[in-house]
Amino acid sequence: RHASYQGLFKTTVSDHFEPYVKPQENGAHHACKIASVTSIEGHGILFGADKFSLSVSHFSPELLTKTMHNYELVPMKETTVIVDYRTAGIGSASCGPELSNVYKVNEKKINFTFSFSPEFTGNVDLFKKYAKM
Repeated sequence: RHASYQGLFKTTVSDHFEPYVKPQENGAHHACKIASVTSIEGHGILFGADKFSLSVSHFSPELLTKTMHNYELVPMKETTVIVDYRTAGIGSASCGPELSNVYKVNEKKINFTFSFSPEFTGNVDLFKKYAKM
């Protein structure tokens, strides 16, 4: 994540999916402040928080876990949206060093608040609307 930058981005859920040989959860965005997930007509949900992790997919985590190869995946009609306080880094010492404590989720108590509300984007330019956030 240190090689990326924060900004406003627009994509489709399908284009956002990364087709790994072994499907797994992917596409999480770290340190989001806002996210709008809408249909092509503009009906959707606006998410917001000080900082959160967001993942959006046409494949549920359960489906990705039980599927062995990406060519076996059949996209769901529904969209799965996952909002997390934060996500841990990868690494388990199974094939390399143990994950550094800095990248683990070790908090004993978490105070996390986020909001979500219905939104109709219609002709609204979300880049202009949220550029100052």
